[in-house]
Amino acid sequence: MKLYLKIKLYILSFLLSPFVLAQDGMISGRLQDQQEETIPFATVTVLKLPDSTVVTGTTTDLDGEFELKPKFTGNILLGFSAIGYAEAFTPAFEITGPGFTKDLGTRVLSEEVTMLDEVMVSTWKPRIRAENGKMVMSVQGTARAAGSTAYEMLSIAPGVAVDQNGGFTINGKQGVAVMLDGRLTYLSAQDLQSLLESMPAENIEEIEVIHNPSAKYDAEGIAGILNIRLKKNSLSGFTGSAYAGFRYSEQQLFNGGANLSYNTGKWNSFLNLDVSERGLYREPN
Repeated sequence: MKLYLKIKLYILSFLLSPFVLAQDGMISGRLQDQQEETIPFATVTVLKLPDSTVVTGTTTDLDGEFELKPKFTGNILLGFSAIGYAEAFTPAFEITGPGFTKDLGTRVLSEEVTMLDEVMVSTWKPRIRAENGKMVMSVQGTARAAGSTAYEMLSIAPGVAVDQNGGFTINGKQGVAVMLDGRLTYLSAQDLQSLLESMPAENIEEIEVIHNPSAKYDAEGIAGILNIRLKKNSLSGFTGSAYAGFRYSEQQLFNGGANLSYNTGKWNSFLNLDVSERGLYREPN
C-alpha cells in the first residue's frame, strides 16, 4: 500500500512539474538615495534596445521596492527617475522568456544638483501622496516649478514618461488622457504639447496621476489620466504661443502659426492656426 502511494505521488509530481517550471518570472529591485533612505513613487521604465522604445514600467512602493513581470523577450535596460534625483540606468541584459527572473538589488540614485556660477543648488522635491487610487504631486510653491512649464512637470510625475511622439505614458502604457481641472482637453498630442509648453508651471497647484480610471473615464483614458489642477483664477482669459520659420535654398518658403486658448473658469476654448508655403524643386535635366 505504501509503495502504491509513493508511485502515485511520484506520477503526480511528474505531471505537475511543467506547470511549476512555467511560473511567471520577476524583475525586482530597490531604490535608495546616498543617505540610504528609500525612494518611494520613483518611476521605473523598461526600455527595449536598440531604439530605447518604452515597453512597460511601474513605480516604487513606500519602501522603494519594485517588481516587473517580463511579458516580453529581447535586450532591455531599466531607467530610474524620481523628482530631485538624477536619472540612472542599468546595464543592458537579455530577457529570454516569461520565466526570466532577475534581482537587481539596491540601486542608489544621486541627488540632482544644478551649478549656477559655481553655486551649487539642490533641487527641492515636490510632495507626493497617495489617495483614493491616485498619486497627487504638489507643484505650487516648489522650487522645481520656477522656470518650468506644465509639460516638464507632467513628464516627471510618478510613473509618467514621454514617448517618442511627445505623448505621455503611465507605467509604459499609451492612451493617456490629459485633463485641466477635471475637463478633457480633446487635443492632438502635438497641439497638447504646444499648449502645455506655453503654460507656466507656477500656475499649477497639483498634478493627479490616475493609474486605474473608473468606468466613466475608460473611453477617454485607457491607460490612465493626468489631471492638472490649476490655481484658482489662474490662466483666465487668453493664453497662447506663436511660431514661425523660414527656409532659404533654391526656393524661399515660410511657415507660421499660433495656438490660442481662452479660459472663462467654466469653459475652455482652443484655436490652432497654421499657415505655410510649400514648394517642390526639380533639378533641370
